[in-house]
Amino acid sequence: MARPIQRKIHESFLSERRKIIIATNIVMCVVGLIFSIAKISAVGLQSFPYPAMLVSLCTLCNSIYLLRGGSTQIGVAILLALLFLGMTASGYNTGAFNGATLILAPILPILAILWRSTRAGWLMMGAVVMVLGMLLLMQLRGIVPHNVHDETGVVIVRFIAVVLTSLVCTWAAWTFDRYHRELQKINAHQASTDHLTGVANRRSMEKSLRREIARARRSGAWLSFVMADVDHFKRYNDVNGHLEGDRCLVHVAEVFKECATRPADVVGRFGGEEFIMLLPETKPQGAQHVADIAREKMLARAIPYDSSSPDHVSLTLGVVSIRGNQIESPEQLVKLADEALYEGKAKGRNCVVPVVIAIEAVSSPKIAASASCQPASFS
Repeated sequence: MARPIQRKIHESFLSERRKIIIATNIVMCVVGLIFSIAKISAVGLQSFPYPAMLVSLCTLCNSIYLLRGGSTQIGVAILLALLFLGMTASGYNTGAFNGATLILAPILPILAILWRSTRAGWLMMGAVVMVLGMLLLMQLRGIVPHNVHDETGVVIVRFIAVVLTSLVCTWAAWTFDRYHRELQKINAHQASTDHLTGVANRRSMEKSLRREIARARRSGAWLSFVMADVDHFKRYNDVNGHLEGDRCLVHVAEVFKECATRPADVVGRFGGEEFIMLLPETKPQGAQHVADIAREKMLARAIPYDSSSPDHVSLTLGVVSIRGNQIESPEQLVKLADEALYEGKAKGRNCVVPVVIAIEAVSSPKIAASASCQPASFS
C-alpha cells in the first residue's frame, strides 16, 4: 500500500534533483561570466580568461540541453567534468587560494551524490582534496601565477562565490532532508499498518487502546471495543486458496472502515482473521448498532464459501462497552471481547454478542443478554 506513495516521493525527489542540476548549471554560467568580466576589466584582453569563458559557454549549453528534456545523468556528468576541470585550471590561473574559484569546490561532491551515489560523492571529494592539495603546494612554492585582480575585485568575487555555493549547498541539503522526512513518515506508517488490509496492525492497535483507556479513565466516558472473527475462515481458505482468503480479509477490513466513520474510531487487524474496532465515547447501544451494521454489510457483499454453497461469508462479533473508571487493563477488554466472541461461535455464529459492564456494579458487573445468532453453516 505504501509503494505508490514511495514511488511518488521518489519521482518528486528526481524532479527536485533535476531542478538543482539545472540551477547549478545556470549559477556556474553566471559565475564564469562574472569571473571573466572581472579579469578582463582588471588586465584587459592580453590575459583572456579562457577557462572561465569555456565553463560559462558549456554550462549554458548544458542548461539548454536539460531544459529541453535531456538526460539528467548525462547533464550531471557533463557539469561535473566542466566544474572539475574549470576549478583546476581557473584555480591555478587566479592565484589558487588567493582567488575565489576554489570556494566553489564543495559543490562538486554534492553533485556527484546527486548524479550517482554516496560512494561517487566520496570519490569526488577525494579528487577535490587532491587537486586542492596540489594547488596549495604549488602556491607555497611560488609556482602559481599571481592573482591579477585588485583587492576590491577579489573580495567582491569571493562574496559572490560564497553566496552561490551556500545557495546550492542549502538547496541540496533541504531536498535531502525533505526526502528523508517523507521516507520516515512512510516507514512509521508501515510499522503501524497491516500490509495486507491497510488497517492498523496489532502493535498500533494496542498503542491506540492504551491511549483511549487513559483518556476514558480521565473523563469517565464510555469506551467500546469490538472484536470480529470471520466464520469458517479456515475452511474458506482451504477451499478457495490463500489468495482468495487474503481478498476476503481485505473485504472485512473495508467493511470495518466503512462502519468506523468518526475520526476517533480506530480499525485494526488483531491477527489472522480477527479484526477489532475501537469506539471511544460510544455507549453500548451505539456500539452494538455499529457491530450489527458491520455484520450486515459483510453479508451484503455476498462472498460465497464455494460455488456449490448458498451461504455467504459472515462475521461473529463480540462487543464490550465499559465506563472508563471501571477499566482495569487493556487485557481486560480483550479478554471480555474474546469471551463474547466465542460465546457467539458456540451459539451458531453470524451474530453480535454485547457485553456491558454496568457503572453501578464494579464487583459484580452486569453482562447484557447475548443477541440471537443466525447459524452460519458450511458443508
